Amino acid sequence: MYNKKAARYYEQGRALHQKGKLSDSERAYKKAIRISPEFVPAYNNLGNVLLDRGRLKQATDTYRKALNLSPDHPMLLNNLGNALQLQGENKKAVRWLNKAISKNPNYADAYNNLGNALVGLRQLAEAVASYDTAIELQPSSPEFYFNRGCALNDLDKLEAAVGSYE
Repeated sequence: MYNKKAARYYEQGRALHQKGKLSDSERAYKKAIRISPEFVPAYNNLGNVLLDRGRLKQATDTYRKALNLSPDHPMLLNNLGNALQLQGENKKAVRWLNKAISKNPNYADAYNNLGNALVGLRQLAEAVASYDTAIELQPSSPEFYFNRGCALNDLDKLEAAVGSYE
């Protein structure tokens, strides 16, 4: 599928990322991409490393490059939406996150990220509904309950918020 040498750099990047060696991981992914410019997973993971390093604009650009190669990839759509939301570009984020959900209606993380973008737009009831869907799809994620609780708290639904936190 991908060049063997590129695949080795990709696996090296994954291992380094897991160990928290972000700059080394970034270099490994870039080498994989240089060897195989069509290596979509390497772009995605490079974007994740850049996000972890706080380089949000570069992460966004990297996800866009990957989407040029694979325009309907739900994870890439979600990751781009998440990166935009983290930059405060919530309207744009909602568009990309909805597209991710349209490609994979069972994508719990995309519903959670959509909720975050909706909170940024102060569309709190819609955010709670999005978190509810994320929880329905993946009930073991404490992050989803916490985010739902925060949105409910902002809606002054304190009992429901406490229940969500619990």
